[in-house]
Amino acid sequence: MELSVGEKAPDFELTTLGAEGPELVKLSDQLAGGNTVLLFVPMAFTGVCTEEFCSVTNELSEYEGLNARVLGISGDNPFAQQNWKEKEGIGLTLLSDYEHG
Repeated sequence: MELSVGEKAPDFELTTLGAEGPELVKLSDQLAGGNTVLLFVPMAFTGVCTEEFCSVTNELSEYEGLNARVLGISGDNPFAQQNWKEKEGIGLTLLSDYEHG
């Protein structure tokens, strides 16, 4: 699905790994809290994807200055994402499209 600039993304729910285990994150709930940037990559532990997420992690204060939250989405399960996040120091909230991919 392709969206035009300024067009609202359709609502969806994806899984993240929270402190108590897997939990659902709904896009509409994120949008209610301010601007939301969705950053998609195909898979964890790949060079380009890791480089991109680490780069954005280093620039998070700039996004926060624009009242924007960055959500990273990949086709990995949330446990693999958590391992990737810890290993590489990724500071984004990661959402799994594993069940939907």
